[in-house]
Amino acid sequence: MSVFKAREWWGTKIGDDEELDGACFAVGNVDNEDSGASKLVVGSFSGFLRIYRPSQKEFRAEDLKVEQQMGAPILQVEIGIFGSHSQKELQLAVLHPRRLVTYTVQAVPTEEGGSDTFFQLSLLNKHSLNRSAFNFTYGGFGGAKGKDLIAVQSLDGEITIIEQDKISFSVFLPDFLVPGPLCYVPYPNDVFVTVNSQFDCQAFKYSVLGSMSSGTIAADDDKAKENKRARAEWTVCLGESAGQICAAKHTPGLKASQYDIIIMGEHTLFWLKEGGGIRTQKRLDFNPVAILPYTTGTSEQQNLLVATDQGHLMVYGSGLQLLWAASLDLPPIALGIANAPSIKGLVASVGGAGQLSLTYMGTDPPTQVVNASEKKALNYEQMDEEHRQLLTV
Repeated sequence: MSVFKAREWWGTKIGDDEELDGACFAVGNVDNEDSGASKLVVGSFSGFLRIYRPSQKEFRAEDLKVEQQMGAPILQVEIGIFGSHSQKELQLAVLHPRRLVTYTVQAVPTEEGGSDTFFQLSLLNKHSLNRSAFNFTYGGFGGAKGKDLIAVQSLDGEITIIEQDKISFSVFLPDFLVPGPLCYVPYPNDVFVTVNSQFDCQAFKYSVLGSMSSGTIAADDDKAKENKRARAEWTVCLGESAGQICAAKHTPGLKASQYDIIIMGEHTLFWLKEGGGIRTQKRLDFNPVAILPYTTGTSEQQNLLVATDQGHLMVYGSGLQLLWAASLDLPPIALGIANAPSIKGLVASVGGAGQLSLTYMGTDPPTQVVNASEKKALNYEQMDEEHRQLLTV
């Protein structure tokens, strides 16, 4: 499929015999560095949290700024405005099975002095969860400005809303069997989108969740009470399970309040309207493992990165046009866009065994090339002679 091979600018491997999934990876300026250089945050099920700051081509030991054992498996990490002291500074949120913790990340000079630094994690807020967590999403719920609220989904279908230093309320989802991916579509849509075990994509409005819960924490017996469970704003049957959901502006001509809800299914990509209904879909000849919308230039128009289980990376533009395709050394489980000090727009990826890399879409040909055999001119007289011999047999 790929004509070119992506060039690795920087790469390393985290730990030994550690496992993680795509939610354990985040890219952003988590320490609020003036230059805006991206940091790579990686968690693992072993409980280790690592933060890298790639500064130049090839990995150096100084690029690892934090390596800390958090005392519990890490299910997800995200970078957002989770503190109350600033409406611009970013913080780090870490999800464990029974707690959600937010930290501020600060660069601290080393004892040797010079330009080398390490990162220090300072506890911001710690929230204990009543039920085992699965994943979370974040955003300006209810039109909040200058801060990100967090919605944690539990293994048994409870959505818990956390606003910085307090837990606001919780509510159970309907028709729930196993948890699925969770995404927040920004205000004024203000909905949470997920896909349940019946292959239905459902959207739940934040204001409705708040009114259904009466601003309280859900009790165990609320699961069986219909008037205590969340009510979907709309439902769309996809016909297959989903691995990832994201809100983007991929379709040309979308208004400020309009979004594409892009869902990565087992063999299909779905583009849903923000109010429900399928805008378009694309059946794939491969198995997708990760998607990432990203902005090009100053326009709000976004392209879509799609990674496959065979290690291919494809870029889709408007109209589902394939703009570029390249092959990676290993199939990724998560993608990001990183800005290094000397180069911007690198593709950050992490593999299932912890292979971390920054690549760019170069024009190196693949290292393994299959040479076609040389064609020979057809001898029709010889073919006719062989045919006559076969007729006499």
